[in-house]
Amino acid sequence: MEELYSEHPLDTICAFSELDIHEKLSRHSQMVVKYTELLNTERAHLDRVTALRDKIAGEQYDHYRWNFDKSLKPAEISTYYLPKDPKVIKANTLVQRQQWRVDFFSMAVKAINSQQWNMKNFLEALKT
Repeated sequence: MEELYSEHPLDTICAFSELDIHEKLSRHSQMVVKYTELLNTERAHLDRVTALRDKIAGEQYDHYRWNFDKSLKPAEISTYYLPKDPKVIKANTLVQRQQWRVDFFSMAVKAINSQQWNMKNFLEALKT
């Protein structure tokens, strides 16, 4: 997360003042498009990683079901063997990391969208 934040410092991106509000307003739509595209890219990547994890879990399930020394019941495989399997653990870690990226960019899009309203309210307050 620190890596994402250093690449995309949201507090700096969403902050504004009287001196730079016009620049921020003019760039706002570009920022919305940029971060929405990043979010969609990360969601697509999450879908691919999730599908890969499901494939790995299925392959490992088949391994424990048909090619293992013991005869195991499906519930035993799902409860005791798959959660401890190194390949499944690694795949779950990848899915979790990708989910964090999706959550970060989702938060970024929400923050940038709310920035527009904050700037509008700020400008209205200056008029009064």
